[in-house]
Amino acid sequence: MSAKVLPLTERKGEWEAGEIRLIDIGRVLYHPINPRGEVQEDEKLLELAASIKSKGILEPLLVTPYRDAFYAVAGNRRRKAAGLAGLARVPCIVREIPDDEALELMMIENMQRQNLNPVQEARGFHLMMTTGRRSSVADIVKRVGVSATCVVQRLSILKLARPVQDMFEMELLPIGAAPILSLVADTGRQKAFAIKAVQAQIPLHRLEAMIREAEDTPKRTGKPTGPHKTRKKVLGEYEVFTRSEAVHELAREGVVSYAAISQAFDDICDGTCVEDDGGREMCEACPAPRMIASLLRRSGVEIKGRG
Repeated sequence: MSAKVLPLTERKGEWEAGEIRLIDIGRVLYHPINPRGEVQEDEKLLELAASIKSKGILEPLLVTPYRDAFYAVAGNRRRKAAGLAGLARVPCIVREIPDDEALELMMIENMQRQNLNPVQEARGFHLMMTTGRRSSVADIVKRVGVSATCVVQRLSILKLARPVQDMFEMELLPIGAAPILSLVADTGRQKAFAIKAVQAQIPLHRLEAMIREAEDTPKRTGKPTGPHKTRKKVLGEYEVFTRSEAVHELAREGVVSYAAISQAFDDICDGTCVEDDGGREMCEACPAPRMIASLLRRSGVEIKGRG
């Protein structure tokens, strides 16, 4: 049995949950916080328009009131295609939806339909972290249904120079290259590494090795530079996990090598805890080396001892 379609009532609060209302298409607007942006006309949209013209809209749009019109929260492509098909009115479910909830719903719909490129996903996650209830990475993982690695990798795109972001938007670079390229502070060098990676199809592990070697090598000036300190990677707020989240990600991804553990330890250990005459006792009290020793034991590596 088909759903009941009712005329739109203009009185706020009289939209009953689940009822479908017919709304003039000119009053259904693109939502300005939609991470996908305004829908562009392409072959798939024209195919959808042809289908709608032939069979109508099979799934109603979800909209929220805005002044004397409505913002499309779910069904933005159907809204655009219906206009191309010449429909005067579109079936909608009307709900009062605050911006943070609307953004979450748009992210879920777009990611399930694979309608977003990595940069659009990054902007959407960033908006979720800065709009309304200000989600954490863990919140986004639970509400959108993606991994913490997915969120962190995409957010790292926003640290990059605009020309490099464009390469991700055109999907010329794999998403795993984003956190690697963000190790490069200089935007010019960042762009140069990105272009080289695209042109030479450099594997991610090789790209990371090239960047770490280039970024961590002291400049040769002919003058004594003193003890070399490893360049530290400053973690963004969204890169700080709880212990359980961090362990879950390590286990789920299964991509951490001993070399990566060593470099990660160098990234976070700046020796400040031993500068106040703590010496070796402070190092022995540090949990990080014991964590590494435990990982080695679990991997079947014999620990020789200090000898």
